[in-house]
Amino acid sequence: MRKNFKLPIIIATILAVLCFSGCRIIEGSRTNGDIETYSVTVNTQPASESEYSSLVEMLDAVRPSVVEIYVSSSTAIGTGAGSGIIISKQEMDAGTVDTADDYTNYFILTCHHVIDGTDSIVVKDIDGNQFNVGLIGGDPESDIAVLKTSIPNSATSNLAVATVRDIKNQTAPLKVGEDVVAIGNPLGSLGGTVTKGIVSSISRKVNVEGQEMELLQTDCSINSGNSGGGLFDMQGKLVGVVNAGYTGLQGLNFAIPVDDAMEIFESLVETYFYQNQLNFNFGYVPGRVRVNAENAYALSFGYDIAFGDYSTNMFNYYTFVMDVKEGSVYAQAGFKVGDYVTAVSFEGENREVKGAVSASLVSYLESLDLEIGDKIIFTVNRNGTLKTLTVTYKQFIYGDTGCVKPTE
Repeated sequence: MRKNFKLPIIIATILAVLCFSGCRIIEGSRTNGDIETYSVTVNTQPASESEYSSLVEMLDAVRPSVVEIYVSSSTAIGTGAGSGIIISKQEMDAGTVDTADDYTNYFILTCHHVIDGTDSIVVKDIDGNQFNVGLIGGDPESDIAVLKTSIPNSATSNLAVATVRDIKNQTAPLKVGEDVVAIGNPLGSLGGTVTKGIVSSISRKVNVEGQEMELLQTDCSINSGNSGGGLFDMQGKLVGVVNAGYTGLQGLNFAIPVDDAMEIFESLVETYFYQNQLNFNFGYVPGRVRVNAENAYALSFGYDIAFGDYSTNMFNYYTFVMDVKEGSVYAQAGFKVGDYVTAVSFEGENREVKGAVSASLVSYLESLDLEIGDKIIFTVNRNGTLKTLTVTYKQFIYGDTGCVKPTE
């Protein structure tokens, strides 16, 4: 998977086809009673002279840190592929959980759009060994997700952990013109592929699915399946997470700066918890609010409400509710399947909803700069009676199970 963009004469718009030297430590891989959280250490270093004698030697060391990702879903998206980067690992004793062997947790950084809406995720290492993975957390706004796989130490695997570069280090910041390599899984079938180029821009503002992002630009060859893969400097240090490109233009591709990606990584890991199959929740970015609505045939993973368009005569279209997630803010507000939305109001601005506009309604809702506690008032027609439903927005958690992390 890869995000694509169109380039008008001046403005680039991307459409969906979709820090410190040393170590950065995230709070606690531990088990507090029955509550499981993770302690993750990420090796972050400034730029330095290469410890490798050649590009070949560097790639031999770095390529095993990039994995192939394969996803599938029982819903409409079917199957897909992308890439991921091993960003940390954690040695675990067999006694920690009910296993017969010591094992290692590997934490994988990838793009959120690679795993969005999926039921099953597996990764392959550079030798083709396959492992099941679970979701730690996802953040659509930054297009970052974190996965975890637990591998018995007796199993065959060839996984390495990437070293992160402090790309804003004042003594050696990342600069335009530096040589870089992209490593990923183009076309979803060519895992471990390396392409070489330069940093074309340090900070390029582009619009990704209505969300403005500030990305690194590179002329490394990037194709579908590269999303979530690594952009590395010539010392083998990770500088970016590949997430966007354009199939119609050559040498115009983008990556999420690694310092931005690591901030989201830390938030997702720190807020994740697991107690049992009935009491757990995915990681999130504190303070993040999202309308969590989609224009689709039914709810897919992580969404709260689905809107669609309906007409009896091909002229008068209505936007109606196709599905509502139980326990969501929309269900709490009283939405029912079949409700026709006629108007929305936010901070006194009233919008009439008419015509085939479910996609436009979702786009409008997503454009609002919401904070936790903000309210949107919907007017709906239910069996000929107009009703006013008020939705109060809360902390966004992708795949929210509705569970609250117990006090530690």
